[in-house]
Amino acid sequence: MRLVTGRLDGQLVGFTLGSTLPVNTGWWKHFEGDAEPDYVTETGSRTFGVNELQVLPEYRRNGIAKAMSAALLEGLPVERATLLVRSENTPAVTAYQSWGFRTVGHMRPFPDSPVYESMVREL
Repeated sequence: MRLVTGRLDGQLVGFTLGSTLPVNTGWWKHFEGDAEPDYVTETGSRTFGVNELQVLPEYRRNGIAKAMSAALLEGLPVERATLLVRSENTPAVTAYQSWGFRTVGHMRPFPDSPVYESMVREL
């Protein structure tokens, strides 16, 4: 697991965290897309899953999320990173695309959850 915090003048303004997906991960369980079966089968060392990225509203659109994301993924011994983002969250989808992530399919992780875009970035 890896955690990165963002601070300005000593104040916590954001964080991001994730971990390498294990062989028996449920991450891809509800994946819907055209990917080959091998693409959604984990080796235990291939993919880093980004679980959360948060920045306080008054500090957004200042490059903090991008810097924290870069720090989170820097030097990881994996081939790719993946994350889920709500399709209607256009600012987040656009930001992730500008950082090199691309949509590979969609997921509804739980029956009562919204549909998320499944995004991947080769590292």
